[in-house]
Amino acid sequence: MTAYDGDMATIVVHKPSEKNYVLINVGFGVWATDKPGFMGFADKDSGEVNRAFVCGGDGVIRHFPAGELAVVSVDGSSIDDLLSR
Repeated sequence: MTAYDGDMATIVVHKPSEKNYVLINVGFGVWATDKPGFMGFADKDSGEVNRAFVCGGDGVIRHFPAGELAVVSVDGSSIDDLLSR
């Protein structure tokens, strides 16, 4: 195992809490249900989720809706620096 120097990561901010996290991965899922409803009519529901998995300074892996996060830096460079290249 090598030591982490802090420069090779994507740092994101969780907008509601304003806490920074290391981005681990992003996942997308689709779900659907089809269960019996009132008087034999099917009760159908479906949706999709886009979740981001992050890690805080305590090492705990958490997940948030991806829309609640914003990228702060990638590999030690700010987004403005990366986009101006």
